[in-house]
Amino acid sequence: MTAEEFQTLVLHQLQGLQQNIANIDSRLDHLNSKMGSLDSRMGSLDSRVNKLEFQMDKLGSRVDDLESNLTQYMGAQYSIVNAKIEECIAIQQNDLMKLLEIIHEEMAAQEDVDYIVKTQAEQSKMLSLLSARSMQQEAELEYLRLAK
Repeated sequence: MTAEEFQTLVLHQLQGLQQNIANIDSRLDHLNSKMGSLDSRMGSLDSRVNKLEFQMDKLGSRVDDLESNLTQYMGAQYSIVNAKIEECIAIQQNDLMKLLEIIHEEMAAQEDVDYIVKTQAEQSKMLSLLSARSMQQEAELEYLRLAK
C-alpha cells in the first residue's frame, strides 16, 4: 500500500468519524432540548407547588386566627368551621396530588407514544413483507396456471 493510498484510507476513516461525531452532537442537542423542556416543566411544577404551599401556609395562618376568635366568641361553632377548613386543606392536597399524577401521566404518555410509533413501524415492515410474499405466491400460482 502506497503512502497516498494510506492517506486516502485514513482520510475516509476520519471523514466517517467526523460524520459520527456530528450525528452524536445532533443527538446530544436533541436530548439537551428535551431536558430543557423537562426542566421548564419542572420549574413550572415547582412554581405551582410553591404557590400551593404558600396558600396552605396562608390557610394554616387563617386556621390559627379563627381558632383564637372562635374560642373567645363562638365556642359552639368552632368545630363546624374547623371541619370546613380541614376540608379545604384536604381538597388542596388532593388537587396537588392530582397535579403530580397528571404530570406523571404526561411523562408516561410520551413513553407510550414512543412505544406505539416503534410498534407501528415494526407492523408496517411486517405488512410489507407479507404483501411481498403474497404477491410472489400469486405470481407463482399464475405461472403454474399458465404452465398447465
